[in-house]
Amino acid sequence: YIMNYGDVVITTIPLSIAVFLLFLNCEWLGRCRWINYIGRRHSLNIYLIHVLIIWIMSSNYVPFPFNFFDTLIVYIIALALSEIYVFITSKLKLLARD
Repeated sequence: YIMNYGDVVITTIPLSIAVFLLFLNCEWLGRCRWINYIGRRHSLNIYLIHVLIIWIMSSNYVPFPFNFFDTLIVYIIALALSEIYVFITSKLKLLARD
């Protein structure tokens, strides 16, 4: 079995490190409040949830090498699920205090 997208998988880790380092040096991103909010509150959740969403989409609906539109859908769904998770956990923390 030969994966047709193997070269993309090999470069994923170095590319993500390079993009992270690039965004550390972009001062103009510090002024974007919604990017800061997503990064601070949802980045780990998006990272963890997107694998599940890709697995569900690729096994049922869409073939795996996604185009840009499919990638955007995965991001939006992961962000929405992360927002729901953060909202529920914050409400549960409030209930635990009382």
